[in-house]
Amino acid sequence: TTETTTYKQHFYGDPPESSTYSNPVITYNVSGNYTVRLIAINSLGRDTLTQTAYITVTQGGDLPFSEDFEGGGFPYTDWAVTDDQSNGTWAETSDAGNNPTPGNSLVFDNYFIDDRGVNDEFSLPKLNLSANVSATLSFDVAYAPYDAVNYDSLEVLISTDCGLSYVTIYKKGNMDLATAPSTTGSYTPTSGEWRTESIDLS
Repeated sequence: TTETTTYKQHFYGDPPESSTYSNPVITYNVSGNYTVRLIAINSLGRDTLTQTAYITVTQGGDLPFSEDFEGGGFPYTDWAVTDDQSNGTWAETSDAGNNPTPGNSLVFDNYFIDDRGVNDEFSLPKLNLSANVSATLSFDVAYAPYDAVNYDSLEVLISTDCGLSYVTIYKKGNMDLATAPSTTGSYTPTSGEWRTESIDLS
Protein backbone atom coordinates (compact mmCIF):
# COMPACT_ATOMS: atom_id res chain seq x y z
CA THR A 1 0.00 0.00 0.00
CA THR A 2 1.04 3.58 -0.55
CA GLU A 3 1.48 5.76 2.51
CA THR A 4 -0.42 9.06 2.38
CA THR A 5 1.25 12.07 3.97
CA THR A 6 -0.63 15.23 4.82
CA TYR A 7 1.26 18.53 4.82
CA LYS A 8 0.56 21.68 6.77
CA GLN A 9 2.92 24.56 6.08
CA HIS A 10 2.81 27.88 7.90
CA PHE A 11 4.53 30.93 6.42
CA TYR A 12 5.05 33.79 8.85
CA GLY A 13 5.12 37.26 7.41
CA ASP A 14 2.96 39.91 5.79
CA PRO A 15 0.44 38.49 5.29
CA PRO A 16 0.89 35.19 7.14
CA GLU A 17 -0.26 32.24 5.06
CA SER A 18 -0.68 28.50 5.35
CA SER A 19 -0.96 25.69 2.85
CA THR A 20 -1.68 21.98 2.68
CA TYR A 21 0.26 21.54 -0.59
CA SER A 22 3.67 19.86 -0.59
CA ASN A 23 5.12 22.60 -2.86
CA PRO A 24 3.06 25.76 -2.35
CA VAL A 25 3.59 29.15 -3.98
CA ILE A 26 3.38 31.99 -1.45
CA THR A 27 3.37 35.75 -2.09
CA TYR A 28 5.02 38.20 0.31
CA ASN A 29 4.20 41.89 0.17
CA VAL A 30 7.16 43.18 2.19
CA SER A 31 10.90 42.53 1.94
CA GLY A 32 12.51 40.65 4.81
CA ASN A 33 13.48 37.27 6.25
CA TYR A 34 10.61 34.90 7.06
CA THR A 35 10.20 31.79 9.19
CA VAL A 36 8.53 28.63 7.85
CA ARG A 37 7.04 25.71 9.81
CA LEU A 38 6.29 22.36 8.13
CA ILE A 39 4.09 19.71 9.73
CA ALA A 40 3.99 16.28 8.06
CA ILE A 41 1.37 13.78 9.26
CA ASN A 42 0.91 10.12 8.30
CA SER A 43 -0.04 6.85 9.99
CA LEU A 44 3.37 6.70 11.69
CA GLY A 45 2.88 10.00 13.46
CA ARG A 46 3.50 13.70 13.18
CA ASP A 47 6.78 15.60 12.55
CA THR A 48 7.28 19.34 12.81
CA LEU A 49 10.20 21.31 11.40
CA THR A 50 10.63 25.06 11.94
CA GLN A 51 13.20 27.02 9.92
CA THR A 52 13.91 30.53 11.19
CA ALA A 53 14.60 33.22 8.56
CA TYR A 54 14.39 30.47 5.90
CA ILE A 55 12.91 32.67 3.14
CA THR A 56 14.53 35.93 2.07
CA VAL A 57 12.39 38.36 0.09
CA THR A 58 13.93 41.32 -1.74
CA GLN A 59 11.91 44.16 -3.17
CA GLY A 60 11.57 44.09 -6.94
CA GLY A 61 13.28 46.99 -8.64
CA ASP A 62 11.47 50.04 -9.87
CA LEU A 63 11.22 51.03 -13.53
CA PRO A 64 12.98 52.28 -15.47
CA PHE A 65 15.75 49.85 -14.58
CA SER A 66 19.12 50.36 -16.26
CA GLU A 67 22.74 49.36 -15.84
CA ASP A 68 25.75 51.20 -17.30
CA PHE A 69 28.42 48.76 -16.03
CA GLU A 70 30.38 51.59 -14.45
CA GLY A 71 29.88 50.67 -10.81
CA GLY A 72 32.54 47.99 -10.43
CA GLY A 73 32.13 44.89 -8.31
CA PHE A 74 30.15 42.78 -10.78
CA PRO A 75 28.01 40.79 -10.09
CA TYR A 76 26.03 43.59 -8.48
CA THR A 77 23.52 43.31 -5.65
CA ASP A 78 20.68 40.93 -6.62
CA TRP A 79 22.54 39.77 -9.74
CA ALA A 80 23.79 36.18 -10.01
CA VAL A 81 26.40 34.52 -12.24
CA THR A 82 26.59 30.84 -13.20
CA ASP A 83 30.00 29.56 -14.32
CA ASP A 84 29.62 25.82 -14.94
CA GLN A 85 33.34 25.19 -15.44
CA SER A 86 34.63 27.79 -12.95
CA ASN A 87 37.16 28.99 -15.49
CA GLY A 88 35.92 32.51 -16.14
CA THR A 89 32.63 33.97 -17.24
CA TRP A 90 30.80 37.28 -17.70
CA ALA A 91 32.77 40.23 -16.36
CA GLU A 92 32.64 44.01 -16.32
CA THR A 93 35.14 45.70 -18.63
CA SER A 94 36.25 49.24 -19.37
CA ASP A 95 37.84 48.22 -22.71
CA ALA A 96 34.71 48.69 -24.82
CA GLY A 97 31.17 49.94 -24.55
CA ASN A 98 28.38 51.87 -26.21
CA ASN A 99 26.63 55.19 -25.52
CA PRO A 100 25.89 56.60 -23.02
CA THR A 101 28.94 54.88 -21.48
CA PRO A 102 31.33 54.31 -24.39
CA GLY A 103 34.00 52.74 -22.21
CA ASN A 104 32.05 50.15 -20.20
CA SER A 105 30.23 46.89 -20.89
CA LEU A 106 29.74 43.32 -19.78
CA VAL A 107 32.01 40.93 -21.69
CA PHE A 108 32.37 37.21 -22.17
CA ASP A 109 35.88 36.49 -23.43
CA ASN A 110 35.44 33.21 -25.30
CA TYR A 111 38.76 33.69 -27.11
CA PHE A 112 40.94 33.19 -24.04
CA ILE A 113 38.36 31.10 -22.14
CA ASP A 114 37.49 27.75 -23.74
CA ASP A 115 33.87 27.20 -22.76
CA ARG A 116 32.67 25.13 -25.70
CA GLY A 117 29.50 23.19 -25.08
CA VAL A 118 28.48 24.85 -21.79
CA ASN A 119 26.26 27.73 -20.74
CA ASP A 120 27.46 30.76 -18.82
CA GLU A 121 24.64 32.77 -17.34
CA PHE A 122 23.93 35.96 -15.48
CA SER A 123 20.61 36.80 -13.87
CA LEU A 124 19.25 40.29 -13.32
CA PRO A 125 17.30 41.28 -10.21
CA LYS A 126 13.58 40.63 -10.05
CA LEU A 127 11.40 43.46 -11.35
CA ASN A 128 7.76 44.10 -10.52
CA LEU A 129 5.99 44.89 -13.81
CA SER A 130 2.44 44.46 -12.50
CA ALA A 131 1.72 48.20 -12.58
CA ASN A 132 2.89 48.59 -16.19
CA VAL A 133 0.67 48.19 -19.23
CA SER A 134 3.76 47.49 -21.33
CA ALA A 135 7.48 47.08 -20.84
CA THR A 136 10.49 46.75 -23.14
CA LEU A 137 13.86 45.14 -22.54
CA SER A 138 16.63 46.84 -24.51
CA PHE A 139 20.32 46.07 -24.59
CA ASP A 140 23.29 46.74 -26.84
CA VAL A 141 25.31 43.85 -28.22
CA ALA A 142 28.60 43.56 -30.10
CA TYR A 143 29.92 40.22 -31.32
CA ALA A 144 32.26 38.64 -33.87
CA PRO A 145 32.30 34.85 -34.43
CA TYR A 146 35.62 33.01 -34.73
CA ASP A 147 34.63 31.18 -37.94
CA ALA A 148 31.69 29.26 -39.45
CA VAL A 149 32.25 26.29 -37.10
CA ASN A 150 33.30 28.00 -33.86
CA TYR A 151 30.79 30.60 -32.72
CA ASP A 152 28.63 31.60 -29.78
CA SER A 153 24.92 32.19 -29.16
CA LEU A 154 23.19 34.65 -26.86
CA GLU A 155 19.86 33.71 -25.30
CA VAL A 156 17.62 35.84 -23.08
CA LEU A 157 15.02 34.13 -20.89
CA ILE A 158 12.38 35.51 -18.55
CA SER A 159 10.49 34.01 -15.64
CA THR A 160 7.09 35.09 -14.38
CA ASP A 161 7.05 32.64 -11.43
CA CYS A 162 10.22 33.65 -9.54
CA GLY A 163 12.51 31.26 -11.38
CA LEU A 164 10.45 28.06 -11.34
CA SER A 165 10.26 28.13 -15.14
CA TYR A 166 11.66 30.24 -17.99
CA VAL A 167 10.64 31.26 -21.50
CA THR A 168 13.10 32.22 -24.24
CA ILE A 169 12.35 35.69 -25.62
CA TYR A 170 15.54 36.19 -27.64
CA LYS A 171 18.09 33.84 -29.17
CA LYS A 172 20.68 34.59 -31.84
CA GLY A 173 23.97 32.97 -32.75
CA ASN A 174 26.80 33.03 -35.30
CA MET A 175 26.14 35.60 -38.06
CA ASP A 176 22.61 36.33 -36.78
CA LEU A 177 24.20 37.65 -33.60
CA ALA A 178 27.29 39.12 -35.26
CA THR A 179 27.85 42.86 -35.53
CA ALA A 180 31.32 42.42 -37.08
CA PRO A 181 33.00 40.01 -39.50
CA SER A 182 34.48 36.72 -38.29
CA THR A 183 37.91 37.03 -36.74
CA THR A 184 40.42 34.43 -35.58
CA GLY A 185 41.95 36.91 -33.16
CA SER A 186 40.74 38.42 -29.91
CA TYR A 187 37.81 40.76 -30.61
CA THR A 188 37.22 44.20 -29.09
CA PRO A 189 34.32 46.08 -30.74
CA THR A 190 34.67 49.57 -32.14
CA SER A 191 32.05 52.23 -31.42
CA GLY A 192 30.31 51.44 -34.73
CA GLU A 193 30.03 47.70 -34.07
CA TRP A 194 27.17 47.80 -31.59
CA ARG A 195 23.51 47.00 -32.27
CA THR A 196 20.54 47.76 -30.01
CA GLU A 197 18.08 44.93 -29.45
CA SER A 198 14.59 45.69 -28.08
CA ILE A 199 12.16 43.04 -26.85
CA ASP A 200 8.49 43.69 -26.04
CA LEU A 201 7.71 42.19 -22.62
CA SER A 202 4.00 43.07 -22.53
